[in-house]
Order: sequence, then structure tokens, then C-alpha cells
Amino acid sequence: MLGDDLELRAYGSLTYARCIMAGAGAGELAFLLHSTTQLNVVRSEINEQVLKEARPHLIRSVKDYRMLLKYDKALEALYILSVVCDNLRVVEERDNWAAQFAALDAERRKALSAGVNEETLEIFKIVREVAYVIGQEGSKFA
Repeated sequence: MLGDDLELRAYGSLTYARCIMAGAGAGELAFLLHSTTQLNVVRSEINEQVLKEARPHLIRSVKDYRMLLKYDKALEALYILSVVCDNLRVVEERDNWAAQFAALDAERRKALSAGVNEETLEIFKIVREVAYVIGQEGSKFA
């Protein structure tokens, strides 16, 4: 996905990565030998391959959602990405994503707690007064 719509690309990347992981192993494991040991080894190899395939889509999703300041979705993608890296036993990368998760969550909390500036409050007061006047004028015609 190389679309110009950043939000659509972020959503698509996250959804595609989830679909890749959710559909992993369904058809590939059906024909394998009945030995549980061999099955677990093959399942592990398939899961690793699938996680590696999903990882770049998750990374793209994180970057796009961060640029859009969609904190919740970026945090969701970061969480999945750190779990993927943990399952791939890439500890250093997992720790990096986990640190980014913590930093972005702190940024999100700061943005949520930030107050509205005075200029914005004045604009809302004017809009409220205009809406009131329009409502009063509209009631005369009802």
C-alpha cells in the first residue's frame, strides 16, 4: 500500500498485519505429518515467517498513526509490534518498541491533560452566542 491517504494506509497496514497473523498456519499445517514434535517445529517456523512478514506493515502503521497524532491506534500497533518482536526473540528491538510505547503514552497523556488556550475559548464563546441568536430568530418562524 503506497496510497496518498495517510490514515487509510495506516489503517490498512495495521489490518493487513493482523490478517496475516490471524490466518497463519490454517492451511499450511493441515497436510503435515501427525508427529506432534515435527508439527510443533514446523508450526514454529511458519509462525516466525508470518511474524516477520507482518512486522514491516506494523512499523508503517506506527509511523503513519504517529504522524496523524492518532495516539490510541499508534499505541495499539506498537503493542502488537513489541509482542511480535518478543515472539521472534528479538529482545533489543522489542525493548525499543516498548520504550516508544511508554514515551508515546506519556505524550498522549500530556496532550489529553493540556488545557484549551484563551483564544480558542473566546472563539467558542462567540460561536455559542451566534448559535443562541440564530436559535432565537429561528423560533420566531416556527
